[in-house]
Amino acid sequence: MNPGNGAYRDSTTDHSLRFRLIADCTGVQADVRLWNAGDRWVANSNMSGRHVTGIGPTARAATVASLDWLGPAVVAELLADLRLFDVSSRLREFWPR
Repeated sequence: MNPGNGAYRDSTTDHSLRFRLIADCTGVQADVRLWNAGDRWVANSNMSGRHVTGIGPTARAATVASLDWLGPAVVAELLADLRLFDVSSRLREFWPR
C-alpha cells in the first residue's frame, strides 16, 4: 500500500484501484484491488496471504463477494471502515458514470 494507506490507482500498469480496509475490533486487514471489467466489477482481496476474488454488478458487490468468506460480522466491520469514503471518491474520479 502507499504510505498514507489511502486508495490509489496505478494507471501505468493495470488500471485498478487499490486500498486497505481495517477492522479495528477484530484486527483483520484486507488489501483490495478493484477494477471494472465492462459490465461488472472484480475485486481481489488479500488477507494474510489468502487471495479471494469476487465479481459483482457494482464495485461494492464485488468487494463484499471477495470478503464474504470472513463472515458477516467481520465484513460489516470492514465495510464500516472510513477509508471507503476515499475509495468512493476515487471510483467517481477514475470511472465516471
